[in-house]
Amino acid sequence: MLTLKVSKPAKVIFIIIILFTSMLGIFISDIYVPSLPSITHEFHTNPSVLAFSVTFYFIIFAFAQLIYGPLSERYGRRVIFLSGLAISIIGTLITLLSTSFTELMIGRALEAIGMAAPMSLGRVILRDVIPDKKDYARFMSFLGIGTLLAPVLAPIIGAILAHLYHWRADFIFILILSISCYVLAQFFLVETLLTPKKRLSAKLSVKTYLWVIKNKHFIKHMLISSLMMSTIISYFSLSAFLFQVHFGLNPLDYAAIFAIGEAFIMLGMFANGIALKYIAIETAQKIAVGLFLFSSIILLIQALFFSHNLTLIMIAIIIFNLSAGIIFPTSSTLAIVTFKARLGAVGGLYGCISMLIAALISAIVVIIPISANILLAFLLLACATIASLLTLLIPESALTDH
Repeated sequence: MLTLKVSKPAKVIFIIIILFTSMLGIFISDIYVPSLPSITHEFHTNPSVLAFSVTFYFIIFAFAQLIYGPLSERYGRRVIFLSGLAISIIGTLITLLSTSFTELMIGRALEAIGMAAPMSLGRVILRDVIPDKKDYARFMSFLGIGTLLAPVLAPIIGAILAHLYHWRADFIFILILSISCYVLAQFFLVETLLTPKKRLSAKLSVKTYLWVIKNKHFIKHMLISSLMMSTIISYFSLSAFLFQVHFGLNPLDYAAIFAIGEAFIMLGMFANGIALKYIAIETAQKIAVGLFLFSSIILLIQALFFSHNLTLIMIAIIIFNLSAGIIFPTSSTLAIVTFKARLGAVGGLYGCISMLIAALISAIVVIIPISANILLAFLLLACATIASLLTLLIPESALTDH
C-alpha cells in the first residue's frame, strides 16, 4: 500500500477536519432530542413514533457506511467525503423547512446517509497518512477527546436554541456547522488514496466485505469495541433511573455525576495518547479490558451487597469510563491496521457492525424489567467477561498483513 507523505501541519489540518465532521455527526443525531415534545405537538405525531426517529437515524447511518467504503476505493476518499457532506446539507435543509412528519423523516434519512461518509472515512483518511499503528492510535485517542464533548454539548445547545427561538433553530445551527465543515474540507482536504481501484461492482463489494469479516483479528477488536459501546449506551440510557430514582439525587446532582463519567472517558483517551509513547498498543488494550472487568466486579458487589452505597458505584463508574477511553481508540486502531489494502471497506464495515451490535444490545437491555443498578452490573460483567475472553483466546502474535 502506497502511503501519502504529509507534513505535521497537514496532519493537524486533517485531524481538525475529521474532528469537526465527527462532532457534526453526533450533533445532528442528538441536538433536537430536547425539542421532541415541541415537534410532536407541531406535527400532531405520536410521541413514540417521533422518538423512534432517533433510532431511525442510527439504523440508516450504520448501513450507509457499507456503501461509502467501496465507493472511496474506486473514486477516492476526498470526493466521497465531500459528497456525503453535501447530501447531509440537503437533508438538513429539508428538515429545517419540513411542514410534515414525513418531510422531517426524509430530511433525517438524508442527513444520516450523508454523514455516514465523513464519519466512516475519517479514520480511514488518518490511516492513509499515518502508517505507524502506534502513532495512529495516539491520534485517534486525542481525536476522541473532542468527539466525546459532542453528545454532552448537543442536547444543551439544542435545548437553549429551542427555548430562545424555535426547534428549527437547532437545524439552522446544524446547517451553519455543515457548510463550515464542507468549506473547510473543500479547501484543505487532499486526496489520500494514491492507488484507487479500477472497477466497482456489487459482487466485488460483497466479496471484499466477506474477506474482511473472515479476519479473526478484525472480528476480535470490532467486538471488543462493540461490547464497550453497548455498555456505554446502556449506561447513558439507565443512568437517570439509577441516580435519580434509585439514589434519589436531584437533576443537578445527577448532571454533575454524569459529567464526571464523561470526564474520565476523556481522561482515559488522553492518558492512552500519552502512554502509547512508551508501551505497545496491544498492552494498552489489555490493561483497558482488565479495568473493564475490574469495574464490573466492583459494580456487581455494590449492586448485590451495598446497593445504596453511592461512593462504591462512583468508583466503579470512574474505572469503567476510564477503560472506555482506552478501549475505543486502541480497538479501532488494531482492527484497521490488520489490513494494508481496501481500508475504505474495512472502515465502513467496522462502523456498521459495531454500531448495529451496540444498538441491538442496548435496545434489549433497557426493556428488561429489573432495577437499573442490577441490570447495569450484570450487563457490565457479561460484556467485560466476553471482552476478556476475546483478549485471551485470540492473541496478537499472529497478525497477518492483507
